[in-house]
Amino acid sequence: MRINADLIVLELNASVAGVVHTIHPSMFRHDRGWVLVDSGNPGMADRLLQAIEAEGIDPGGISDLYLTHQDIDHIGSVADLKTRLPGLRVRSSVAERPFIEG
Repeated sequence: MRINADLIVLELNASVAGVVHTIHPSMFRHDRGWVLVDSGNPGMADRLLQAIEAEGIDPGGISDLYLTHQDIDHIGSVADLKTRLPGLRVRSSVAERPFIEG
């Protein structure tokens, strides 16, 4: 859902232990391109990139991925996205970094 020209809220369904949950990765535009906030569950990279393209955004224009916290539905597709989007910078708060990096 496009909130305005610079803010998009995506809606993706994810089945976890047989229960469907809706997650809302978001995107905002800044001076270097687009920032994606959170990456979804493991295995969601394809659906996430398709949802981004459906909003008319070229995924190659995503410069940064901000991770809000270490829950699996927020960090699960980081590795896939880094592989598919060369140059993607992954960022998090200093407090979350040790948990995200393992």
